[in-house]
Amino acid sequence: MNAKSFTLFLHSLAAGVFLTAVSFGQTGPVGTIEGRVTNARTGDYVAKARVSAEGTAIETLTDQGGQYRLSNVPAGAVTVRVFFTGSDLQTETVNVAPGATVRHDFNLGSNVVKLSEFVVTTSRQMEGAAIAINEQRFASNMVNVVASDEFGAVLENNVGDFLKFMPGITLTFIGGAAQSISMGGVPPDYVPITVGGFDLSTVSGGGTGRSVDFHTISMNNTGRIEVIHSPTPESPGSALAGSVNMVPRSAFDYARPRFSYDAFFMMRDNDRHMFSKTPGPRWVRTRKVHPGFDFSYLNPVNDHFGFTLTGADTKQYTEEERSANTWIGAGTASNGLTATTAATQFPDTTPDKPYLSSYVVEDGGKHTQRRSLGATIDYKFSPYDRMSFALDWAQYDSPLNQRNVTFSVQRISPGNFSPTFTHGDVGRGQIQTASQSRHHTRLKYMPMLTYRHNGPIWRAETGTALSHEELTFRSIDKGYLNNVTSLRNNVTVNFDDNFYLRPGRISVFDASGAPVDPYNLSTYQLNTGNGTSSRTQDVRRTAYANLARAFDLRGAPFLLKGGFDLRQAIRDTRASTPSYTFTPENAGILLDEVFSERTAPYGFPKIQYTSTQEAYNYYQANPSKRTVNPVTQFTSEVNGSKLAQEVVSSAYLRGDLALLERRLKLVGGLRAEQTNIKAEGPLNDPTLNFQRDAAGHILRAANGTTALLINPSGSLAATQVTNIDRGTHVKKEYLRLFPSLNASYNVRENLIARAAFYTSVGRPDFNQYAGPVTLPDPELPPSSTNRITLRNAAIKAWSAQTGKIRLEYYFEGIGQVSVGAYRREFKNFFGSTQFAATPEFLDLYSIDAATYGRYDVSTQYNVPGKVRMTGAEFDYKQVLRFLPHWARGVQVFANATANRASGDENANFAGYVPRAYNWGASLTREKFNLRFNWNYRGLSRGAPVTGRSIESGTFNYTSKLLFRDIQGECYVWKRFAVFFALRNVGDQTNDTKIYGPDTPEVARFRQRTTYGSLWSFGMKGSF
Repeated sequence: MNAKSFTLFLHSLAAGVFLTAVSFGQTGPVGTIEGRVTNARTGDYVAKARVSAEGTAIETLTDQGGQYRLSNVPAGAVTVRVFFTGSDLQTETVNVAPGATVRHDFNLGSNVVKLSEFVVTTSRQMEGAAIAINEQRFASNMVNVVASDEFGAVLENNVGDFLKFMPGITLTFIGGAAQSISMGGVPPDYVPITVGGFDLSTVSGGGTGRSVDFHTISMNNTGRIEVIHSPTPESPGSALAGSVNMVPRSAFDYARPRFSYDAFFMMRDNDRHMFSKTPGPRWVRTRKVHPGFDFSYLNPVNDHFGFTLTGADTKQYTEEERSANTWIGAGTASNGLTATTAATQFPDTTPDKPYLSSYVVEDGGKHTQRRSLGATIDYKFSPYDRMSFALDWAQYDSPLNQRNVTFSVQRISPGNFSPTFTHGDVGRGQIQTASQSRHHTRLKYMPMLTYRHNGPIWRAETGTALSHEELTFRSIDKGYLNNVTSLRNNVTVNFDDNFYLRPGRISVFDASGAPVDPYNLSTYQLNTGNGTSSRTQDVRRTAYANLARAFDLRGAPFLLKGGFDLRQAIRDTRASTPSYTFTPENAGILLDEVFSERTAPYGFPKIQYTSTQEAYNYYQANPSKRTVNPVTQFTSEVNGSKLAQEVVSSAYLRGDLALLERRLKLVGGLRAEQTNIKAEGPLNDPTLNFQRDAAGHILRAANGTTALLINPSGSLAATQVTNIDRGTHVKKEYLRLFPSLNASYNVRENLIARAAFYTSVGRPDFNQYAGPVTLPDPELPPSSTNRITLRNAAIKAWSAQTGKIRLEYYFEGIGQVSVGAYRREFKNFFGSTQFAATPEFLDLYSIDAATYGRYDVSTQYNVPGKVRMTGAEFDYKQVLRFLPHWARGVQVFANATANRASGDENANFAGYVPRAYNWGASLTREKFNLRFNWNYRGLSRGAPVTGRSIESGTFNYTSKLLFRDIQGECYVWKRFAVFFALRNVGDQTNDTKIYGPDTPEVARFRQRTTYGSLWSFGMKGSF
C-alpha cells in the first residue's frame, strides 16, 4: 500500500468511526466503577495493572497513579478482576447501581519471594523486574522495559550500565565508560534517545554527529527506561531501528514520602592507594580514590500535589594505557623502493609477510567528575488532569592527559624484515615523545512541562521542553599547552622478537652505532606544540500536543488519536587550534618530574615526558623561542566554525482497535514529517581576492595574470579575504511519510504473538550541510585539483523498511521468555563521487552557476544498492519460585542478539556487532544479596583497508569484549546496608585488529587500550 492509499484508508476509517460511534454502544442500565490499585507491601501505587469486569470485554490499565475507571459496566453485581505481574490475581464483587459511579480500591498482595524485612531494597529490585515485565506485557508495541531498581547499583549513574544488558542493544565505550548505543545493528547516530518523549541535546564529542552520548545523562531522576523496537505513529521517523525513552520519576508513583541515599568511595583496581597521593594523571600527585554520593527524595504531599528531588556527585580516576602497532602489508600500504633522499621507504611485500614499521606506547589518565540535580513538581487539578514540571541539570568535568613514545623505522631495505623482526636503515629512523593535556567540560540543563488529561472518553496531552548542552575543550586559558612534541632524528630503530602485543625488544642507535636511551627526555629536541579552544552548543526544543477519543464499536474498543509535534535542533561549534614551532632545544628543560616517576605500562621502564604546563610557562616567558603561523591559525578557526539548524514538523494519526474479546489488538497509523534545514559553514573562494571593475569583470595585469586585491595570495591578509567564516549558506527541505502497524494476539492468556511493520530514516551528519566549501580558481581550467569540493546537501537520508515478529511467554509469578526476528532493508547509503555541476545543485549553496558551472563537483551521493539486515533476538528473565524454600531468592536473566548484513558491498555499513549476549543471576537472602552480570559483544568488522601490498578482504576489526560486573549488599539493620559494586572485573581490554585472509596471527593486532576495573564500596539506606 503506497502512502497516498494509506492516508485515504485512515481518513475513511476515521470518518466511519465517528459516524458509527453514536449508534454503537452499551444498551441497558449501566454504571461506572473507579478506584485505585496499591501495592499491599510497599503502599505504592501500581501502574499498568489490568482491571477488567468479568464476563464482559470491558477492561483498562491503571495510570501512573494507580487510578482506574471502568465505564458502561452492566448494573448489578459485577466481579472485578485485577492482575499485575508478580502479584496474585485479585477478584472482588462490586454492586453497581444504574447510572451510579462506585469507588472501589484494591490492595494487591505480592508473590515476590517473601524474606525478612531487612531486604527492602532487594525486594524492590524484584518488584522492579515485575514492573518491567508488566510494562512489556501490556504494551501496544514491541518494547523492552527496565526499571531503575532492577539491576542494582549504577556506578557514576551512567545510563549505559543499564542499557548494556538489554536485548538488541550494544554499547560503544570511551575512556572505560559507556558512551553511546547501537540498536539492531544501526550505528549510534541513528538511535534517538528522549526523556519523557522530549529530544535530548547532545554535543557528540564536539563534532557534528547525531549520536547521543551518556556523559551528562543521569539515572538518578529516572524511574524506568523503555527500549522501543517497533515505533508507533507518535515515534520520530528518525528511529531507524527503534529508540530509547527515559521516563522521569513522579511523586504520584508513590503513596508516601521516601528518601534514599548512597555514600561511597570509587577507585580503579590498578591504583588503589586509599590514603596517599601518587603521580598523575597530570604534573602533580593526586588521590586516586574519591568519595561520592547520590540521593532521591519523593514526596506525594497530598492527592493533588507532590514533588521529587534527586542529586548525585561522583568522581573517579581512570588510567588509560595504550599499545599500538603499525604493520606494512597488513593495515598500512607500502611505497616500494624510493630515492635515497626520500624520508621513507617501505618495500613491497606479500600478505603472509607483513612487517612492523612503527610502535607506540602510551600512558595517561584522567579524573572524571559528574554532578547532577533533578526535580519534578506534579499537580493534579482533578482525578483526570495533571500538570508536571521537571528540571534536569548535569555537569561533566574531566582533565584529559596522555603521554606517548613513538618508535618509527622510517626506511627499510629489502631483506631486513619479516613478521618477527624489522631492522631499519642506519641513521634514517626517528623517535618521538609527545604530551597532551586538555580540559573537557560539559554543562546541560533541561526544563520540561507537560499536561495530561486521561478521561474515560477523551484523552489529551501537550508538552514543551528545552534541552541545552555546551561542551568545551580548553588548554591555553587553563595555563598549559594542548600538545608538546619532541623528536630525535637520524637514529636507527630495530624491532626484534615481535609478538602480537608489541616488539619483544626495541633497539635505538645513533648514526655511529652508539646506543640511544629513548626513555630519557634529554635524548630529544623540542619540536612543535599547539593549544586548543573549542566550544560546541547543542539546543533541542520540543513541543507536542495530541488528542484521543475512545469508542465502543459493538463491543470492540477503538481509540482514535491525532497529534503534532515540533522538534528543533541547533548545533553551533567554534574551534581554534593555534600551532607553534619551537626553537630546537634539549627537551629535558621541560621535564615533568612527577609523572615521569611512574612505571610505564606493557613492560616498559620509567619514561621521562615533557610537562605541558612547564611548556606553557616557558614559552610565555620566552616568546622568541616559538613561532606561530598566523595563516594556519586563522584557517583553523574558520574551518572550525559551523552552524546548523534543523526543524522537523510532524503530524500523525493513530488508531487502536481491539477485536476477538481483546485478544487481537491492532495499532496503526501514518506520520508525516516536514524537515527544514539551514546551515552555515566555511567558504574558501579564491575569486574574492580578484580585482574587478564596476561591471564585475575580473581585471588583469599587463602580463595577463589576474590582478589581486592583496599580494601575495598566501599572506594572512589575502587568506582573510578568501576564507570566510560561515560564508557558505545552505537551505534544504523535504517531506517524508512513515506508515506503521503493530499487531498482537493473545494465543493464550500468557502467550502473546506480535508482528510489526514500519518505515524510518537516518538523517545525515550535520556536517553534510555545514561542512566546508572550497571553490576552484576560475582562471584555471577544470582538473582533478581544481574543482568544487563540498559536502552534498542534496543527499537523501538513509531510509529503511522493517518487518519484525516476536513470541512472548509469561511465567506465573515474575518471568518471561521471548524469541523474535526481524528483516530491515536499507537504501540511500552514502558514497563518494564526482559529477558535472548543475545550476540546481549550485543553487543549494548560493554558488554562481555562470562562474562555476563548468567545473566538476567532488562530493557524496546516494549509493543505488541496498543492504538487508536480518536478525534474531532471545530474551529470558525469571524469579525462580519453583526452587525449594532453602534455595528461594534466585533471579536469572539471559538474552542474545544476532545480526547479519547482506547486499551491495558498496552500500554496506561497517561497525555493527553481529553477536551480543547478556546473562546474570542474583541471590537474595535475609540479610544480604549478590548479583553477577555478564555483557558480551562479539567481533565487529569495520571499514575495509586497501593499498599497495594489502590483499583484498582486509578489514578493520573491533575484538570481542566480555564485561563482568559483581554487586553485593549486606543489611546491618532494617533500612541500612553496606554494599560493593565492581565493574569490568578482570579488566577487559579494548582491542582493535586489522587483517586479511592470509595475515599471520602475530601481525593482526593493531591496538590495545587498558582502563582497569572500577570499584565502589559504601553504605546505602532509605526511610
